[in-house]
Amino acid sequence: GSPNLGEVIITKIIQRIATVIVNKHTYLPPINQQQELTMSTEEEKPKDLKSSAKRQASIINASQTGAASKSAAKPKDPSDYVKITKAMLDFAIITLQAQKQLLQDLSEMTDEEKMETLFWLLDKDDDGAVDAVELADGLRKVRGDVNFEEGLTIAVERVMQFDKEGKGKLGPEDFKTYVETLAEVLGTNFHEVSEMLIMQVMFSQSGNSDLENFAGALVSEEVTEAIKEEEKDQKIMNDVRMKALFRLFDLDGDGTVSFAEVVLGMMKITEDFEGSSKAAVMALLVFDEDSSRSLDYEQFSRFIIQVVAASPEEYTFDDIADSMTMLAADDVEMTAEEIAALYELNEQMKAVLEMKESMEKLANVTDSQLKKCGSLFMLWDSDEDGKLDLAELILGLRKFEKTVSMNKTVEEAIGLMDAYDVDGDHTLEPSEFVLFMVDFASLAGTDLDETLDFMIVVSSLEENSEAELMYLAALAEFASEEDEEEEEAA
Repeated sequence: GSPNLGEVIITKIIQRIATVIVNKHTYLPPINQQQELTMSTEEEKPKDLKSSAKRQASIINASQTGAASKSAAKPKDPSDYVKITKAMLDFAIITLQAQKQLLQDLSEMTDEEKMETLFWLLDKDDDGAVDAVELADGLRKVRGDVNFEEGLTIAVERVMQFDKEGKGKLGPEDFKTYVETLAEVLGTNFHEVSEMLIMQVMFSQSGNSDLENFAGALVSEEVTEAIKEEEKDQKIMNDVRMKALFRLFDLDGDGTVSFAEVVLGMMKITEDFEGSSKAAVMALLVFDEDSSRSLDYEQFSRFIIQVVAASPEEYTFDDIADSMTMLAADDVEMTAEEIAALYELNEQMKAVLEMKESMEKLANVTDSQLKKCGSLFMLWDSDEDGKLDLAELILGLRKFEKTVSMNKTVEEAIGLMDAYDVDGDHTLEPSEFVLFMVDFASLAGTDLDETLDFMIVVSSLEENSEAELMYLAALAEFASEEDEEEEEAA
């Protein structure tokens, strides 16, 4: 279809730029006029090298955009093809001339001017700071081996490391410190690598795509705000009062704060057992990310920050840090009822955390793996009641433990039943069996699919021996007699 008015206007502007630049820098005049043109060009050259470099950068961007537009155009006929090709060559010439002039400008700049030019190239929105999204684009152009998400992650880390003003961005001084540190890590200095960095940022074909730049622009402000919040949190974590508070909560000095220690510590501060218990439940469920059933220093600090932020008085940590520390240093007084309730609550919390860990493991199991676990479960469930009792678990394990004693297999089966019988009914249900298989493969260092395939084949082909069946029968009879004796004694 015919181009719309906007496309016509843009094309005319780009062609006008191309005509001006090409006439000025590309076409060679007659020999007797070259000296005059050279003198004229030198007279017109801006004294401000940074302005000249910026101008060349703008020309490069404009010409590359024009070339991309022409490259995407579909010629209508051979004549149109020639026009498009000529235009693309014109844009290529413009780009090369501007790149050459930029290199010339760089060779005459001071290190300070080069630093300012590099900063300007990255500061795309011209707000006087380089945010994480802008820095990520530059990092990808320099490195070229990271994707958008990886580049943004690295950029966020660098901004947090070098942003001394707490703005969530790098101002000129912070940026200078970052670049000089980068050069030092590379075993050189900014003077040696400055031109290379600017050339990579300007000429590299890597970096963010248009779509990634668009996506980055949408989240840029959100990322900056998140960085500012994280910087505030990091400042609080480095506060000596937070470190003192952690030591006061960590009653047994093992370097972590358990559920009970959170309850006791919060009771000292609030004198409210019920509220402290609820806070401790939240702490373990939300901040215990590694499922260790306790809080390390960073997790504890984030919990305290959350507690302070949730206060109705809208306190900051600075407002109440001293009073929290002094209160936590006092001895806690608990009634017998509170002590009994804490013990019961601690046991309940263990069960909740176990369930949480189980759900997290199950969430990572694929449908295919669940079906394989189901197949193996049915092979072991000899009475087909939908559960594995201890005898069925022993016989299932025995098919893979022919070289160990029967007593050893029985001991292992009892231990597994205790560990994975979440609901305490002395059997393993399908979901509990899946958890057992996930952990079994993980501890063995083997792939879950391969482990299940192997165990299904072996379970299908192997039969339990008569001796093994007799052993279990005798074991069951012995257990039955013990139960009868206990009932009689009762």
